[in-house]
Amino acid sequence: LLNYYKKHKMKYLMYLRLIEILICFVIGSHIIACIFIEIGFYESDRTMTWFKLLPVPHGDYRNPVEISDYTLYTHAINWAMVTFAHIGLGDVFAVNTTERA
Repeated sequence: LLNYYKKHKMKYLMYLRLIEILICFVIGSHIIACIFIEIGFYESDRTMTWFKLLPVPHGDYRNPVEISDYTLYTHAINWAMVTFAHIGLGDVFAVNTTERA
């Protein structure tokens, strides 16, 4: 029984490592996305943050459209995953000094 376990343990070790890396990637992306959203809320003037660059309707200065939390999280998690994977940058980026730091 022990020999059977050792033989199959090595067979599936690669898949377990891959799943472990993917889980770490998703959890890390989630944490970074949440931090990026909080940094955006840190500024009192929302027009000077990365929120303004989102490809959603913003309205005008008299009647602004509120961006939903789901939209913010979707764009932040996209930014985090794209940045971690080194696929590309530029869809959403830091606008002010606080976000760049």
